[in-house]
Amino acid sequence: MIDLLKYYVINKDKFVTTLENSEKVDLRLSVNSRTAEVLDKRTAHFNKTIFIDVTKNNASLKGSIHKYYNVTEEFGNQNYNDFSYCNYKYAINHLQNSFSIDNDDTRITNLEFGLNIETKEDPEKLINNHILMYDYKTPTIDEKFRGKGDYLEFKTTDYSIKIYNKSKQNAITDKNILRIELKITGARYLKKHFNIYTLNDLDRNRFQLLFNKLLEHFNKLLIVDELILTKHDRIDETMLFQQGTNSNYWKEIRQNARNKLKFKNDFENLLKANCLLKTKNQLKFLLNDKFKEMMNCDLEILKYIA
Repeated sequence: MIDLLKYYVINKDKFVTTLENSEKVDLRLSVNSRTAEVLDKRTAHFNKTIFIDVTKNNASLKGSIHKYYNVTEEFGNQNYNDFSYCNYKYAINHLQNSFSIDNDDTRITNLEFGLNIETKEDPEKLINNHILMYDYKTPTIDEKFRGKGDYLEFKTTDYSIKIYNKSKQNAITDKNILRIELKITGARYLKKHFNIYTLNDLDRNRFQLLFNKLLEHFNKLLIVDELILTKHDRIDETMLFQQGTNSNYWKEIRQNARNKLKFKNDFENLLKANCLLKTKNQLKFLLNDKFKEMMNCDLEILKYIA
């Protein structure tokens, strides 16, 4: 569920001392390539997945906690398998114990929360033919990565909605894995909506709140079963469908709130009346089902590694 995570260590001096005395990391100085001046910045990689950055005023850790878990448990440097709430707790405690960091002694600024769901349809077809817009706006990023993946991202100020083809990204041929993710890039968003400040705040209740917010944003996605309204005789409804699936039309009516609201209601009622939301409803079902599965674990069975 939680993948990328970035947080600052409040007690920087103690953390740096731990790093300097550790045999687990190779803390390297940064040098100005032009002047050869030694900069007040040191960096390191830990366990192939966590980037450590130390400057004059701050010390931070950033990386995929999902990949960290898999590397630690020798499942490979990947994040396409399931990653439960208990797996997350295990991984974060392992990471923190490696550097004697108290979870309260942290300040989270960025995180990604999402789910890998196995779909019947090829994720490439879902992304290309069914997932059109978010809040009736086109993707900020629509990439194909030279045939190695299909990726959509809808960016806002403090967060993004990311949807991508996890199976193609990892050359998986026996499963269709679609990733749907909420990427939070602003600490104020974490505080305002989830009351998340430190790693200790990422408990079961916050995971539920994060999932609720993911679903809230998912509901704003325009996902239709067909790109053309077939076997339909009413010209007015055919025009309504064509306009509603056209991002340029939404740009035209955006300035008139009253007209936009009426059109939005008419268009969404048309989708429901013509049963064009089966794909979206199925994806929502898979998200709910996967979240329940990932939360259904017992922390008591875990042995936190020092």
